[in-house]
Amino acid sequence: MNTQNLLDAEYNRLDKQIRVIEDSIGKCPEELIVLSCQIMCVSICGSLEQCLKAIFTEYANQQSDHKLENVIAKICTNFRTPKPKNLEEFVGLLDP
Repeated sequence: MNTQNLLDAEYNRLDKQIRVIEDSIGKCPEELIVLSCQIMCVSICGSLEQCLKAIFTEYANQQSDHKLENVIAKICTNFRTPKPKNLEEFVGLLDP
């Protein structure tokens, strides 16, 4: 799956989850809606993490040699819950 397809699939998945929650308002207990929203937040964070990995790996694939691509892929494998400062530093490595 190419990066654009991955991004589109993630957007559609999250959009569908949001619509299910919106359609449930007033029909389900409030506690269930709150729990669904919390799960949605976790899902969005995970999706963002996966999309960033795909974008960085694709960038490395298109803009760099094979060695850098392998290094970036290895970094992205261990890329968990990134902090904004870490993202800025990482992007700075890719694009002078």
